Amino acid sequence: MCRVPVLLAVLALGGVLLASRTGLSNAQDEPSGPARQDFVGSWRLIITSQGRPPISTLATFTSDGTLSAAIPPVMPARPGSPYKLLFTSTGHGVWIGSGESSAAITFVVLRRDEQGNVLGTTTFRGTWQVGKDGQAVSGPFTATIADPTGKAVSTFTGTVEGSRIAVEAMGTPAATPGA
Repeated sequence: MCRVPVLLAVLALGGVLLASRTGLSNAQDEPSGPARQDFVGSWRLIITSQGRPPISTLATFTSDGTLSAAIPPVMPARPGSPYKLLFTSTGHGVWIGSGESSAAITFVVLRRDEQGNVLGTTTFRGTWQVGKDGQAVSGPFTATIADPTGKAVSTFTGTVEGSRIAVEAMGTPAATPGA
């Protein structure tokens, strides 16, 4: 009976289990800080920055430290741009508790023009606070616009304010299908 392969398999499995129990993992696996659970959930947000109209968006903070933000997919280009429309992706990023009721966030949005040409990315960074009732969020952000090579070409700042999306009671439909 060949015991060496069995012994090697047992040692490898033990190493994997030991690594998972000793905290050798991805930094976003466990957001730290007491604010962690305050942010988990989905939010309606209004993003405001000088010289731009407010943007309504949705964001979801998960317990594993990831973040998704549904930025409007099509927006008018800034005046003076060589294109008329700006197409954006969903924002993807991470967050981590940074205080009693705050979290540091970073998420990235891809940008394209109306011809499908890659314009680069916009990276949003901020520290946001959850209100005492746990139903509101707000805070400042800085956004960095980068070209397709990743070189920063401009920045802008703004604020975000929002409210938690909560379960609502099912209501009576406004119209009956087929009526």
